[in-house]
Amino acid sequence: MQNKINDGKRIKYACPDAVKGGDIVVIGEMVGVASADYAANELGVYHPEGVFELAKDAAAIAVGKRVYLGVDGKITAEVGDLPAGIAWMDAAAGATTVEVKINV
Repeated sequence: MQNKINDGKRIKYACPDAVKGGDIVVIGEMVGVASADYAANELGVYHPEGVFELAKDAAAIAVGKRVYLGVDGKITAEVGDLPAGIAWMDAAAGATTVEVKINV
């Protein structure tokens, strides 16, 4: 195909804030995970698909549950925040991370 740009597994984006590799960021109406550390406004590579271990709030999250990116930058099951994906495995209350398949 002559019109294929890329495989859709990476997107270039200049985040207005500095980020560390592995951080989840908002890119328009989706989320992406930084592939490296980037300074504020530096063009970087982000992953808009895949399963990632991400920081979560204190509530339990069940596998298969739709999850969201809270205003604090943590994954939550609270409806109303930006949709982030689906929990890929259970995460107990008090756990600090959850595995998430993003943007599904």
